[in-house]
Amino acid sequence: MKNILKRITQLIIALVFIMGIAYLFLYQNNNEHVPIPTHAEFIQARDSAKRWIIANQDTALEDHNPMLWWMVKQSLLIESDTELENVYAAYAKRFQKDFPDSIWQKLFYPERYARLNIDEVLQYPDYNQHIIFGLTCDRELAEFDIIREQNTFEFCDSYHPISPACITHQMMGVYFAQKNNCLPVQTTTDLMTSLQNRVIIQLEYDPRLVDVYLQRVMMLLLSEKKELVKPVWIKRILDAQLKDGGWADFEGMVSTGKNSELGFTKKSLGISIPTSDFHATAQGLLIFTILATPPS
Repeated sequence: MKNILKRITQLIIALVFIMGIAYLFLYQNNNEHVPIPTHAEFIQARDSAKRWIIANQDTALEDHNPMLWWMVKQSLLIESDTELENVYAAYAKRFQKDFPDSIWQKLFYPERYARLNIDEVLQYPDYNQHIIFGLTCDRELAEFDIIREQNTFEFCDSYHPISPACITHQMMGVYFAQKNNCLPVQTTTDLMTSLQNRVIIQLEYDPRLVDVYLQRVMMLLLSEKKELVKPVWIKRILDAQLKDGGWADFEGMVSTGKNSELGFTKKSLGISIPTSDFHATAQGLLIFTILATPPS
């Protein structure tokens, strides 16, 4: 029995050692000094992402997530594209038909009146409630504890301590609250700065190139902190773009045969075939549309 326990202990120690070495390699690879990718590479990545959405519009249009289509819209506001605008118009028409009274209409038509149903909003995940507050500055919604808590730096540690996307979700709510002057300027400025610093730490120490990695870089760019984005993070996102122009919510590490790979999934390790999806690709499109646009 003692020999069995000894062998199990040795195996655990060996696994921990191997995992530690693997993490150090990933960490170094994720934080090495590299030249910033070229402007031509940004344009190519942007255009390839556009082509993926256009080519896969039937699939993309089945995704009713308005935040993803808001990203497409923002990309089009920066750089027009007739074919992509047609795809976006098809989504907007469908969304207007299917959800004419949705409060999410404020994403696309900020000046248009949209009725806010508090009971309905409170059924959404907390981060969506916060985004809606940022879109509407609704005073009644602002009084709920879940909104007040999300206007503090401690929210994610208290409510979602192990969620990899909590900080970026909170940043999106603060982003809109800042744009629409829902809170005092100093409050949103200080909060956004704190969240930006937190995202930088996440990018440095969480090397998994899955959806949330793109989301972190995107939020730094949206909140106008391009100078905080390391060139290596951009290079890694460029390298992760699949041949069809999209991005996957999966980072393959070791081939397991038949096109499948062992790698990082959204939450852990798994075996999958890297496949482009609209969620990751919409974020990649906005990232490289911003990067491909010279400062005014």
